[in-house]
Amino acid sequence: MGDRDRRLAAVAAQQHGIFTGGQAVAAGFPRRTVRSRSASGVWVRMYGDTFRTAATPSGQPQKTMSAWLACGSPAAVAGTSAAVLWDLGLPEPAVPRIVVPIPRHPRPAGVEVVRTSRWGRLEVVRRGPLYVTTRARTLLDLAAHLPDTELEAALDRAHRNGLDLRRLRDHLRSHRGIPGAGRLAELLRHRDPDRPIESELKTRLFAILREARLPLPVPQLVIQTSAGRRRLDFAYPRQRVALEVDGYRAHHGRRAFDDDRGRANAVREAGWDLRHVTSTMLDHPSQVVWTVSAALGLRPVAWR
Repeated sequence: MGDRDRRLAAVAAQQHGIFTGGQAVAAGFPRRTVRSRSASGVWVRMYGDTFRTAATPSGQPQKTMSAWLACGSPAAVAGTSAAVLWDLGLPEPAVPRIVVPIPRHPRPAGVEVVRTSRWGRLEVVRRGPLYVTTRARTLLDLAAHLPDTELEAALDRAHRNGLDLRRLRDHLRSHRGIPGAGRLAELLRHRDPDRPIESELKTRLFAILREARLPLPVPQLVIQTSAGRRRLDFAYPRQRVALEVDGYRAHHGRRAFDDDRGRANAVREAGWDLRHVTSTMLDHPSQVVWTVSAALGLRPVAWR
């Protein structure tokens, strides 16, 4: 390997194996060599003037990196592409989305480019080798088009991963009128900044209760029992009703079976009405609504 190959490899190593034609020239390759290596398949063209070697994987990190590099600077990964980087539980997009500040207007083929006037430290942040919209900005962008169930799951996942919901509320107040802001603010209104909802199954239960207009429970309430302190998935403290969400995998096996029964006994002995909601029940929301309303002594429709 020659000096110029080593220089280019060092650059690509910081960019998920991706490099631009300009970076290749800066490393010492003439433009004609860039063209010839691309034509021969030694270097594989990605988006615009970006490449990877034939031995470099062509997965989502490479596609996202390539799309961002192809748009030049300044630019940031946005939308569902940003959601993947923030681990919000959404599938990888077929087309990378990049946001650029007005008046920039790059047009690399195969990349969705969005021009914006919203640019600054509250909107864009450095993450690894590239820039990406902040978690708050990413959620707000998603709120404009994402279905309710997916948006709610993404919000709770971001909260579990450390998103400060108080700061998100402040962000939304300063972005009133932007599409999706109202939807996101409504979901946020029902959440406790200090008590994240712990899993996607629990998000589904919370959504069912909210959509049925039932009273909403307190997540992760810690109570004292004869067996020590126990944390309830959801609780109605005034009615002393507890809801436990059971996924089969997490509760499978002899030890898990015994622990669950012992825990349930301790909660009941402490004077709580413990109701279990399984992952299968969540596929039938009406069953969940009847279970919870009965435990609370409410009647459907008016929820008296």
